[in-house]
Amino acid sequence: MKKITSRAIICIILALLLLAGTLLFVFKFVNSGGDWAAFPSNKHLYTDGTLNSGRILDAEGVVLASYEDGWKYHKTSAIRRGTLHSVGDPAGVIGTGAFSVFADKLTGYNIFTGSKTLFSGGRDIYLTIDSEICAQAWKALGNYKGAISIYNYKTGEIICMVSNPTYDPKNGIDVDNAPDGVFQNNVTSGLYTPGSVFKLITATAALEQIKDIDSMTFECDGTTELDGSIVTCPYAHGTMNLEQALNKSCNGVFAQLALKMGSKTMEQYVESTGLTSNYSINGITTKSSVFDFDYDGSNGLA
Repeated sequence: MKKITSRAIICIILALLLLAGTLLFVFKFVNSGGDWAAFPSNKHLYTDGTLNSGRILDAEGVVLASYEDGWKYHKTSAIRRGTLHSVGDPAGVIGTGAFSVFADKLTGYNIFTGSKTLFSGGRDIYLTIDSEICAQAWKALGNYKGAISIYNYKTGEIICMVSNPTYDPKNGIDVDNAPDGVFQNNVTSGLYTPGSVFKLITATAALEQIKDIDSMTFECDGTTELDGSIVTCPYAHGTMNLEQALNKSCNGVFAQLALKMGSKTMEQYVESTGLTSNYSINGITTKSSVFDFDYDGSNGLA
């Protein structure tokens, strides 16, 4: 009787383990099935490591890339270059492009039919960007390294995401001899000195931390000396209050305000704005900003 009982317990345990394993598989299948289908080793959907299905379009329905016995791109070079880092490359070298991020959508995968699409357009990916705006932004950048980004603050949709240096995907590029940074999307992964837009953070801190800031006035004769260093403005702004100093973007006033509040307060306000956090844009994780508030003492803080 004891043997029967112990065997029954073992059978129940095995059955529970089998059920748990089945539930785990079903969960992973539902959650990760698209990634499994889009894995580059899937020879049904990849040819020599390159995805062989789908179309990528902009918000207006302009076809930016489509597979027709090989990947074909828009006829205009400026659009191809201006949308490169949004579209990406079929080999996935640009990790932030649609080719990489939305590979499962380009395969047409869904949980019921797998990668067999029942309707036309089942492998189309519509981006929120406007390809014409991206082309103009790319032209405006010229030979400068950097980025231009425009987004709809009401919807969060990215209208323009241009990174330079770039290349023409129609002609391809020699990966080993590519220009430095050409595969990096500077909009999501680049780090830049913020410039005068940072004065908005300093102004917010001053309004909340400095007593009677609204009644204070400041003088600007074009240069401000701070512990032996000179902070310059394009011209003398004269006598101003805080609002006027912000309107005129006076470097001297905001350097003084930063010093008055100190590095700890400035660090607190930078963190409260979310500038030191990263964000996920449809699966693309942005690079976190870095601030060194002890840099070069008071002069660096100013």
